[in-house]
Amino acid sequence: MPSLLRPGTLEELTAELDQAERDLQSLVAGRDLGRLTEPPARGGWSIAECLEHLRITTEAFLPLLGEAVDGLPSIQGGPTTYRLDPVGALLVWLMEPPSRMATKTPEAFTPRRGNLVEGFADHFSASQDRLKEFVGRCHGLRLTRTTIVSPFNASVRYSAYAALRIIAAHQRRHLWQARRVREQISLA
Repeated sequence: MPSLLRPGTLEELTAELDQAERDLQSLVAGRDLGRLTEPPARGGWSIAECLEHLRITTEAFLPLLGEAVDGLPSIQGGPTTYRLDPVGALLVWLMEPPSRMATKTPEAFTPRRGNLVEGFADHFSASQDRLKEFVGRCHGLRLTRTTIVSPFNASVRYSAYAALRIIAAHQRRHLWQARRVREQISLA
């Protein structure tokens, strides 16, 4: 987890997204769909549902981010480091594992247990690839000077850079949750 106070780079962000992809692969490797879709005994989401939630979330953020940066001029020698705005820093901190506070997931971001298919991990990977491609197009853009409205709460705004960091922290949170589910299922 990067420091919330020091400036970050898009290369660091891409490395975080790459790590999330590796974590995904280690969660699903060699496991059948039945085990991956099995919810923990104490309730909550299965491993597959955690990953589907991340895919849904990324897919909701991408058009908002694309709209926010559309038309931003690419500046030769533009920013190479970015700082989180206060709202973004708070949300990143809240998202980082271990979970600091339980929140109710809005209906639009809740995975449908019956809709999980064999390729759910591939769907997550494909959305991750689109996200990394977007990050790659953002080099030289002033991502801290444009804002988006949170897809989770219309009264919350943060910079495009903060949105990217929120996505990465959110991925770490739910991958941590999925690892805990795997441990519970393995012990059962």
